[in-house]
Amino acid sequence: MDGLTEVYFYAGVAQSVEQLICNQPVGGSIPLASSIIKDHMPNIEFKLRGEFVELNQLLKLTGNCASGGAGKMLVAAGGVSVDGKIELRKTCKIRAGQVVSLGDVRINVIAAEPATDR
Repeated sequence: MDGLTEVYFYAGVAQSVEQLICNQPVGGSIPLASSIIKDHMPNIEFKLRGEFVELNQLLKLTGNCASGGAGKMLVAAGGVSVDGKIELRKTCKIRAGQVVSLGDVRINVIAAEPATDR
C-alpha cells in the first residue's frame, strides 16, 4: 500500500497497525460515527429470569468481567451505558428490553420464555 496506512477498529477508535502492535496511545484519532460502531459491535442476548438483574451482576453473568466487584468498578469508571446513556449506579436494575453497552459489546436483555408444565 504505497503511502497508505491500514486502519483497524479497536474499542470504537480507528488505529493504525503500528499503534496496535506497539500499544501506543491513539493521539489525535477520530472516533468512528456511532452508527458505524453499532454495526461492528458484538451482540450478546441475555435471557432474563425474573423481573430484573443488577447491572454489575449482568456484566459478570455475560462474561464481560470476572466478578460483580469488577463490574462495579467498570460502572463507577463510566465505562457502561444503558440505553445509550452512561450509567453510574453500580446496582441499577436492568429489565427486559434494555440494552447495555460496554466498550465494543452490546448486551440485549430479553425476557426468558415462561416455563411450561409437562
